[in-house]
Amino acid sequence: MLFRYLATAAALLAAATAVSNAAVTLDHTRIVLEESQGEVTVQARNIDEQPVLLQSWVDNGNAAVDQQQAASPFILTPPVTRVEAQRGQSIRIIKAGDISSTRQESLYWFNVLEIPPKSARQAAGDNMLQLAFRTRIKLFYRPAGLPGNADQAHEQLCFRYDRATGRLTVRNPSPYHITFRKLALQASAKGPVLAELGKKAEKMLAPASERTFHLPTKRAPLAGLVVDYSVINDYGGTTPGQRDNKTLCQS
Repeated sequence: MLFRYLATAAALLAAATAVSNAAVTLDHTRIVLEESQGEVTVQARNIDEQPVLLQSWVDNGNAAVDQQQAASPFILTPPVTRVEAQRGQSIRIIKAGDISSTRQESLYWFNVLEIPPKSARQAAGDNMLQLAFRTRIKLFYRPAGLPGNADQAHEQLCFRYDRATGRLTVRNPSPYHITFRKLALQASAKGPVLAELGKKAEKMLAPASERTFHLPTKRAPLAGLVVDYSVINDYGGTTPGQRDNKTLCQS
């Protein structure tokens, strides 16, 4: 999913306000950069009727850091560009520095800040609210030679449900990040849903990590309980799965 943040307000006065909508869309909802490729291209498109200025950068997870101070091993070209109305712009993300982890994926974030031009009313001196919109999506760097397959990494997930506490422990022993789109408990493989993780809950598991989710249910059967889930693949699509809830991965 795309994450949009209000990045700046150029002027805010009580005399007048204006409604502004994000004008730029990306052709990715997540980015995977393979080590063997060395770079990846993202296409940004201005769907508005006026030009915008785009500023792009990559950070290592701290969304609050200013773009000039954001640290990452990538360079972007162009880092700043003007995109005309109804036109597109390719942005190249190039690995230019060392990444310490070679045994698992690393997670970064790709940012695009769109700054609209001044309106005619602003140019005439009217008090207006000018907004700059920021799009921020995940960028996964995938070293060469990782075992297994990213599309099948979810098959290695192990689940254990504790009915007394309502906690579902999930372990990801793979070297890939796994993000759930859906995570639920069912009475059986085709039975009713007993509990489901909320839409706003954090749903990503880092490589070689474990996370506990709160899924309380009073009527969970002791036998036949299954975990029904779906995960987001490299292309932003969904891959479904079902597993038992009894066995954690062996170390």
